[in-house]
Amino acid sequence: AEGVEARYARHARLAERTRRWAVENGFDLMAERGYASQTVTTVTNTRSISVKALNAFLARHDMEISNGYGD
Repeated sequence: AEGVEARYARHARLAERTRRWAVENGFDLMAERGYASQTVTTVTNTRSISVKALNAFLARHDMEISNGYGD
């Protein structure tokens, strides 16, 4: 079974990978370096992507993203 330390390390790795992908793909990160969560990554939709259409695609893969506050 995965221990607490291994779980934290996994979340840290995945969070960094997600943030790196977002920046490399033209998104701005909301949190300043050092204040980012290990479990939630927030970005500015600088590419005017339709989140509704994206979620329709993601739903076919059992995934979903939030469209912001109040979503």
